[in-house]
Amino acid sequence: MVSLVQRQIMETKNGGLHLRSRQGLQIQLRSEFQHEAQAIGELLRLGWNNIEWFGNQIEIDSSLGERMCFAPDMELVSGQASGATSVSTDIDGNLLIMHQDSIQQRLFACAHDMVQLRDQVRSTLH
Repeated sequence: MVSLVQRQIMETKNGGLHLRSRQGLQIQLRSEFQHEAQAIGELLRLGWNNIEWFGNQIEIDSSLGERMCFAPDMELVSGQASGATSVSTDIDGNLLIMHQDSIQQRLFACAHDMVQLRDQVRSTLH
């Protein structure tokens, strides 16, 4: 059974949230890069390149030459200010960006084409 709350909060195909109030008002929220220019600048400085944007996702070649797709997490976490923007990788392979102002944002792996991936999975499982 789907609860009333589950029907009013749905995930969109690109990882955002679709909210609907009891009065019928609707809004869609999507994640966005925090301090985008600083984050991309640091990735470029570290040897990442060949960036392509797909909505709020990026495809980028890592410094090792691997093609990767990332989307920013909606959650922002306050950490300790370091004075410079830095990029690291967490244990799951996600990028963690620490901005100059202490805000941290995770970039998680995403599919190049979520609709195509979904359709391929469905046809494979049927």
